[in-house]
Amino acid sequence: MKYKHIEANGCIVNIREGLTDRKGRQVTSIEIIPDNYAGEKPWRVYPGKHNIRVVQLKTKSEMGLLGRV
Repeated sequence: MKYKHIEANGCIVNIREGLTDRKGRQVTSIEIIPDNYAGEKPWRVYPGKHNIRVVQLKTKSEMGLLGRV
């Protein structure tokens, strides 16, 4: 697994590459953590998703005509 930790203005971004799901597909996870420090105005993630996963899907030729992703 490859891990990237990025500190940006207002947030921390963690990226995990090289994961797999239960179906054996490749997955990358992206987590956005807004900064919240006492005495400072808080940051928020909009529209509300802070943990996102992207999944590599099969092509139509890999699935066959009636296959499911």
